[in-house]
This record gives sequence, C-alpha cells and structure tokens, in this order.
Amino acid sequence: MAIVLALAEGDVAAGRAHVLQCASAAGGGPAASSPAPGTGGPPSEYTALGRPADRRTLAAMLDEGLEVLSGLWSGQPFTHHGAHDTFDDVQFLPPPLQQPRIPVWSGR
Repeated sequence: MAIVLALAEGDVAAGRAHVLQCASAAGGGPAASSPAPGTGGPPSEYTALGRPADRRTLAAMLDEGLEVLSGLWSGQPFTHHGAHDTFDDVQFLPPPLQQPRIPVWSGR
C-alpha cells in the first residue's frame, strides 16, 4: 500500500506532513508525497492565493519546504528559521516508519 499526498507551502504543508507521517506510522507501510505547487503553473495560480509568482522564489520555497519536511519527520524536536518558514521546537510523533524520511517524488 502506498499513500501519495500533495503538499503546499507554509502551515498547510506542516499539517499535511503530519497527516502523512501519521498515515505512515499507523498504516505500517510506505507513504510518499509530492510537493505542490511546484514552479510550473501559470502566475495567476499563485497570485490568486496571495503567493509570489516569481519562479526563483517558488523554487526557493520548495527547496526550503523539503528541508523542513525532513526535520519535521525526524521524530526529534525541530527548529527552523528560514526565509519562508519558521518553526520552534516542533515535534511530530510518532515518526514515520520509512527512514531516513518518507520519500518525496517531484516531477513536472
């Protein structure tokens, strides 16, 4: 069994990351996520949600978000102060069964 979940940035990503982590631990099996939105959509898809449409900014947000996911899925207290997200002493339990983290698949 595999679980695939699209992730957005910010608080929504943290919430979905926690759901995916719990599904991995509770299901006793594989889970995978796909980061979204990526950098391929038209600018109106981002600006309509109050997000920047600049591809470099979106790519930087995606890179930072992937780093945050690894930290959140570690099972240890996690602090991150980045350009786009800030977390202080956040701990997601139980940790996912897949180590070192749940696989993240990205495609275009």
